[in-house]
Amino acid sequence: MTDAGAGYEAFWRRRASTVNPFLDSAAGSTVNLPIADGLDVEEHEINKAANDLYLDKTDVASIAQAMDKIGNEK
Repeated sequence: MTDAGAGYEAFWRRRASTVNPFLDSAAGSTVNLPIADGLDVEEHEINKAANDLYLDKTDVASIAQAMDKIGNEK
């Protein structure tokens, strides 16, 4: 498990929830979002930026740069 997965698992374990089946299912095929204070505010902006990727209106490098900017602005 990556550090991001371990942090996600620890976050939910503190709330008496088990997310390991989801992490095991996604192993090697997804990237976990970081768990951090204020992420819920930024998640909307990240999803908005990702829409163009899903609609094939932008390339991966551009969306990665946009998400990096969103994550580092706060």
